[in-house]
Amino acid sequence: MEKRVCEQIRIGAPGDLNSAVHRAAVVLGEGGVLLYPTDTLYGFGCLAGDVAAVRRIYAIKGKPESKPSLVLVDSVEMAIGMSDGVSPLARHLMDIFWPGPLTLILRAAPGVEGLLTAGTGKLGVRLPADEFCRRLSTRCASPLVSTSANRSGVQPEGDYPSLLREFGGEVDLAVDGGVRRSAPSTIADVSDGTLTIVREGAVSALELTRAISGRP
Repeated sequence: MEKRVCEQIRIGAPGDLNSAVHRAAVVLGEGGVLLYPTDTLYGFGCLAGDVAAVRRIYAIKGKPESKPSLVLVDSVEMAIGMSDGVSPLARHLMDIFWPGPLTLILRAAPGVEGLLTAGTGKLGVRLPADEFCRRLSTRCASPLVSTSANRSGVQPEGDYPSLLREFGGEVDLAVDGGVRRSAPSTIADVSDGTLTIVREGAVSALELTRAISGRP
């Protein structure tokens, strides 16, 4: 893979956020790929509709194109726009757990890039509890591809310097948000109006079943 010169930007002081969002939006608009912090782990990101950038992310990870990728959105409304209908169950879980570490698999809208769905007709969508991610999505007026920053099959690393050393030559912009070592998001398939837990993560299966049953 071609070696790149990676620009770096840090989110530390409150005033850093505006400049980080602005610069990241410019890079994404030029077809770039980010290494960036989310509310769970560091991820690789690009604009959801940029097929060439999505393919770069798959190549960086060594991820088969037969595996789908999720997107981060800035609002429930953006999530609905990416889907071909949202069931009452899906909307109920959005209301309870968003923003937060719950990825919902929905029926993908007809215009969604097929590489993201891996031909399944379904798309993983999440509204993150991270202001940088949400504001960047708003600034770009687009969902953001988000896949953990690691080689396929390797445990994700939450330490920014380590990630920069490994991936700095493969991304266009690295956003330093400090250490991110949370559990990954829970993935729940609600595409058919019922709940199937695909991966249990930061939101437990018990929390989900209680939310569905209405118990405290």
